[in-house]
Amino acid sequence: NGGGGTADKGSAADLLGGVLILGQRQITYHSTAESDNTRVLPTGDSMILSCDMLSGGIAGSASQLRDGNDASVAARYLLGDDAGRVHLLSVLRSPPAGDVSGLHLETLGYASLSSTINHLGNGLVYVGSQFG
Repeated sequence: NGGGGTADKGSAADLLGGVLILGQRQITYHSTAESDNTRVLPTGDSMILSCDMLSGGIAGSASQLRDGNDASVAARYLLGDDAGRVHLLSVLRSPPAGDVSGLHLETLGYASLSSTINHLGNGLVYVGSQFG
């Protein structure tokens, strides 16, 4: 959990039914179980440095969150990038089959460049940095 740009892959694969790849310049979801379902989200100039998979945490449970297309949020991750930004990545599922339908990235704010990022619960986030 949370260091050097890697996520807890075991729980992510169980939850999503595929692989979530946090590359330095893009985020990709891929599943061969869902008829070769692939979703790509470019991150532009942001290089992802750290991540943490959320369980329940920010703004309610995944089943309570919806986007404009009535897709439920299957999983959420906190991400830290090379500009000190903290992002929330949401993996969206479309009803009724529950296939992953998209990826949504929202910038939450700024912190030090993060070597590690961890959601502590109760609205608290730990940002570890080698740069102070």
